[in-house]
Amino acid sequence: MALRRSGSWLAIVQGFGGMRATEDGLRFAPFCPAPWTRFRFSIRYRGRLLRVTVGTDATEYLVVTGHDLEVMVNGDRVMLKSGEARVVPNVA
Repeated sequence: MALRRSGSWLAIVQGFGGMRATEDGLRFAPFCPAPWTRFRFSIRYRGRLLRVTVGTDATEYLVVTGHDLEVMVNGDRVMLKSGEARVVPNVA
């Protein structure tokens, strides 16, 4: 049962969330599939807890615990301040 859930989680996070962990850090290229209006996932990365909420038009990134984090979103560098939600428009 755990394998099914982890496979589904990976499909959502890496597929729809477009998340990749590279040598340079985290990269995202998110989109929200129809008929969904949003989805959310959380990950632990290098001592931080990051929550990502993908909507139809924009994605919210929040470092819940830990230090600030720089990520790449749709090819652009985005600085995430710990405890401050950052909303970035999705690319069509």
